[in-house]
Amino acid sequence: INEKCCALDFPKNVTFIHADATDPTICDLLPDIMFDVIIDDGSHVPEDVIKSFSLLFEKLAPGGKYIIEDLETSYDSHYGGGFRSGQSSIEWSKGFIDALNVDHIASEDRFNAVDSEALLKTGYRLWKTSFYDSVVVFHTLKTPKEGPFCRLFVGKTASVMDPIEWIGHVDPYVLGNIGFND
Repeated sequence: INEKCCALDFPKNVTFIHADATDPTICDLLPDIMFDVIIDDGSHVPEDVIKSFSLLFEKLAPGGKYIIEDLETSYDSHYGGGFRSGQSSIEWSKGFIDALNVDHIASEDRFNAVDSEALLKTGYRLWKTSFYDSVVVFHTLKTPKEGPFCRLFVGKTASVMDPIEWIGHVDPYVLGNIGFND
């Protein structure tokens, strides 16, 4: 926790609080504050990343984004990580696939899971999880869901192409900008 941050000049629409994001008392400093965006740029140690998320995700406003960056440290043993290490932030992040699909997990499996309460609580707030090079972004729903979504696809009529045919002809920087509007 760098004291120099206290001397920075932030715009009026930015809330700055100098605190340890892994300290359970951090929520006491934020009793009525909800954030549109939370960026985890902390120690990069998986234990700290997971602890910060468990404390601060509840402070994320509906429709907000929780961003964890510098996830390349998940592959570095000096940070407590390693390739496919169960202790890494990357492997922990992959577990949110279950939260996104919580409605489709058999109730007996879901309720017997050690983390079932967190799975349900997170699953009904989480809209999507996006992975990028060394970054994961958790997007929350604007309103919590109360059950499975109905399957509805809408859009324009377009010819369908085999992705193998066109993907090799598209600039990779353009591909990074193709997606759904949030």
